[in-house]
Amino acid sequence: MRLFDLARAWYREDPQLTEPHVSWTVFKTLFKEKFFPEVERDELRMQFEALQQGKMTVVQYTSEFTRLSRFAESLVRAPEDRAWRFKKGLTRELRHAVAISQATTYSSILKIAQAVEKEMDPRPKRDRDIGSGSHQAPAKGADTDSDEASSAGSSSAPSIQISCRSASETAVGSHLQLLSSTGASLR
Repeated sequence: MRLFDLARAWYREDPQLTEPHVSWTVFKTLFKEKFFPEVERDELRMQFEALQQGKMTVVQYTSEFTRLSRFAESLVRAPEDRAWRFKKGLTRELRHAVAISQATTYSSILKIAQAVEKEMDPRPKRDRDIGSGSHQAPAKGADTDSDEASSAGSSSAPSIQISCRSASETAVGSHLQLLSSTGASLR
């Protein structure tokens, strides 16, 4: 039997609903009690309280945060509480970027998190391209891979360190540029 059919049968049979003037508030309360038990609502509230971004994208995390927050309205009623809970569930890297930006509203935290995530996405590919990954080309004139060349005292080790340092400096610079383009300050 479909939910629609169940609801219609319940509506026709429940004595509280057969009264001539049932308010919408009363109807919603009775409907929730019948078809969405408190145990299930409590479970969804606990899921919200434990929500972490983990491997989700910011968009996926935002969607899940919004979906589950409906079951924990008292925890996110105040805008600052909503912003704090959203930020708390972000990955450590994104929380750090939000902290640097000093964003405090839900929408500004979301914008920063999305922008930083977008900036971070291509980074692993760039890092590999500049030689910090395990599949780098051997140094000119070397017949072995980079690990063997490093252990043999080859001159490729310092260039790898320089490349990694340059990539790190580039990443920091791009984060600072990104933060300044969003209007965030670094006070």
